[in-house]
Amino acid sequence: MNSNTAYVTNSLEEELNERGLIRLMMDHVSDGVVVFNTSFIVLACNGEAAKRSYLKESEMVGQPISDVFPFLDNDLSRLSLQETLKGCETSMFEQDLDVLGEGEAVWLTAVPIQHAEGQIVGGLLTLKTNKRRGT
Repeated sequence: MNSNTAYVTNSLEEELNERGLIRLMMDHVSDGVVVFNTSFIVLACNGEAAKRSYLKESEMVGQPISDVFPFLDNDLSRLSLQETLKGCETSMFEQDLDVLGEGEAVWLTAVPIQHAEGQIVGGLLTLKTNKRRGT
């Protein structure tokens, strides 16, 4: 098993709906967290992720990830997300972006979510931000 892969035993949607613990964890981390399926549709997110998109959490769910985060709508980001869904170690990526216009750098990391039976069922995207010095 790859240590950079999350594992689930049910469908991704069932896991997200049945586990109140997942919601609790997502709401109490300081990073933005987004769960997406193999069609790159947002299934779940936390408030920190919503702050990076200017949308409410409820508006993000069900939308293509590139619509929620337009800065992911480029060839390199699409390729990185596709690699995530292949379960490759190289699927993790980071980008230094100033998407908020307030001197915040955003680092993104994507890891695959794999069903216990072996298939990749989606991905987990985390967004970390830091204020840049001098801003």
